[in-house]
Parts: sequence; C-alpha cells; structure tokens
Amino acid sequence: MILRRFAVSAISIAVLTALLGQPAAANAAKVQTKALEWRYDAVYKDSATGRSYFHAYSHLDNQYFSRVIFATDEGTWFSLPDKYGNIYRSSSPKETYLQEAGVYGDILSRKVYDTVYDEVTNETTYLPSPDGKWGMRQLDYYTLEPYEQGKGFYQRKQISVVIKDFSTGKVRETTLIPSRTWLRWMPDNKLLTTTYSKTERQNEIITIDPATGGSHRLLLASMYGYRPKQQLILFAYNEPTRKEWVYDLGSGKIRAMTKQDKDLFYYPDGDSQPADDLKPTIIPPADLDPGQLPVEQTTETTDNEAAAVINGTTVGLPYAFESGGKTWIPVRSLMDAFGMKVDKLSDGRLDYAFKVTNGKSSIIATSGNSRVYGFRLLLTRDELKKLGLNLESVSWLS
Repeated sequence: MILRRFAVSAISIAVLTALLGQPAAANAAKVQTKALEWRYDAVYKDSATGRSYFHAYSHLDNQYFSRVIFATDEGTWFSLPDKYGNIYRSSSPKETYLQEAGVYGDILSRKVYDTVYDEVTNETTYLPSPDGKWGMRQLDYYTLEPYEQGKGFYQRKQISVVIKDFSTGKVRETTLIPSRTWLRWMPDNKLLTTTYSKTERQNEIITIDPATGGSHRLLLASMYGYRPKQQLILFAYNEPTRKEWVYDLGSGKIRAMTKQDKDLFYYPDGDSQPADDLKPTIIPPADLDPGQLPVEQTTETTDNEAAAVINGTTVGLPYAFESGGKTWIPVRSLMDAFGMKVDKLSDGRLDYAFKVTNGKSSIIATSGNSRVYGFRLLLTRDELKKLGLNLESVSWLS
C-alpha cells in the first residue's frame, strides 16, 4: 500500500544534481566560514512562533554559500539544516516555502514549511478554482515551430496548462498558450486567457472548461486586464491603433474605455490583498557566523499525487500527468526503486539528451520521446518498457 505522504529522513541532492548536471552549492555543514562576509535578507517575522527569519548568503572563491537562519524573541540565533539555502513567502495563500541549496527552477513542487512543528512537505501546488473542485498550474514548454515561409524552424516557448480534478486526483495537460499571457479563474470556475488562433492567424480571448479541457472564443482580440468582481475585460482588437475597449461579461456588451474604467483597471483599489507580513526588527550581529549556529532539526515528507505499479512494485509519484492519451512518469521517482541511472549527454531546452540506464537496458531521452519540466525528466509507458520496466497501472490519489 502506498501512503499519500511518506517521510524522508535524509534527502541528498546528489541524485538531482546528476540529473540536472548542476553543481550543488557549497553548503557542507562543517565548512569553515570564518573568512566569509555574510549578507542578510530579512524575510519576515513569523506570528505563530515569534521567529525572525533571514536568508544568509556569501561568496568565496567562486563558491556560493547560503543558509536559512532565524532569531527567537529572546535574541537566540539558530540555523535550519544546511540543505536549505533560501526561504520565501507567498502572498496568496500565506505560506512559507524553503528552497534546497543548489536546486533552481523546480516548478513542479514546493517545500512548504510549517514553522510551528518544523515540518517540511514537498507538495505539487495548484491555484484552486473558486468552488475548490479544480486546480491549475502552468509549466514552461518549448517546441520547434516552422517558419511561415517554410524555411527552417524556430524555438517557441509556450505555457502548458495542467488541470487537477481534486475529487479524483487526476491530473491532465489540457492546452498550450503563448508564454506572454496569463490565466485567471472566473467566478463560473472556467479559466480566462489569451491565445493565438492558427486558423484566424491572430490573438483570441478564450475560456477553458476544466472538466473537458475544451475552449470557447469570446473575442478575436488581446486581453489587457480582467476584474472578476465586476466581470469586465479590458482588451484591444488586433489592429494597429490598439484602442482599448471594455467587454462586460454579464451583459455581453462592448464599450470604449471610459475614465472610470481606466481608474478601475490601472489604479485598482478593489481586490482585497492579504495583510503584509511583519518584518524582523532584530539585526544580525556583526560577528554572527551562520555556518556555526546550532541547527533546528526538521522532518520532511512528500505528498504524492499518484501511485504506479511497475514490475509488481508500487512506487509513489509526487507528480505525474496525462497528455495525448499517455501518462508521463517522473524518472527521479524510479531511480531509488529500480537503481536507474541518468547521465547528461547534452543540455538545452530542446536539444537536450540524457542516457537513462536500468540494468543492461538503456535509452537516449530527447525532446522527441520525453519531457523536461522544471529540470525534471519524465517518460511514458513505451520508453519505460524499453528499459525493462512494465508500467502496469497508475492510481490517482485524491
């Protein structure tokens, strides 16, 4: 039986480093830091514990050192385990996240930090719909597109829209949208965005139904703003003047932008924002050495999204998704279970190549037979089979 969450006693970044081909930050616990000149970013003061958290960092001989440290109300200083190199806050929802030292660009999961119990949970995060039934996240996706003249190709960055059904736990990739746009949940639990219509050869404003992944065109235009409370869209038609108009979703009427509309979209005071965090008032002493502080120990767990049965063995998957009738499985989750190895042959957004080895079998993972999201390599059933791994089933965890 796979538990939705499992404890991690000690997570090494060596496996990830092998996959990414990135050098880990020099964060050894016993490193001599006397010669370092530390700098500090005051992050926030935690209202639940009274702790004042700081990001401490320094450079020496082309090495980067970083720590997460905090001070109690009594002025006693501590460090979190040295594997954590940074700490930051999200505004909505109000959560604290830790970043592993030497790991960058992980868009698939976050380390949510419970400051009261010193617990860290690896979670795949989603922006929930207003009714709480659906979750949405966006992933950078690079494709090769042919030039209209028919000569050669160019690299195009797009956004992959991934939807999660919270009732079943199932995760699906629904559509691709241009990178220079954004998605917003609407009060009717549909997604609103701008994309490019290949048939019309111009931008269009669409809604996306999370249940089906289907889209509906609202306007052949480019969206400049959206106010969900008033159900108003600020847009411009795809013509040279780019005159701004307002589309009332409630009445279906379009009007030229008025001064009142301009104040609403450009100088909004309406949408309530979470209260700002308290900033630390304590200042790190000049002789403070973050590398020698007593360490406040943490426990770390992973919240799995799915469980895969492979060669009769059940493996927890912290993230996975379906797209084009295929299920994409993260390689990192299989490395410990089956002793797989990943060696980087070449790096790049589209021309990457990894040699994936399982026992005597191996494949070359490229953009043609794999995906890389947030420096995470994912494979399908067909590629796993070539490695002697039979994907028997995938169960989504709700």
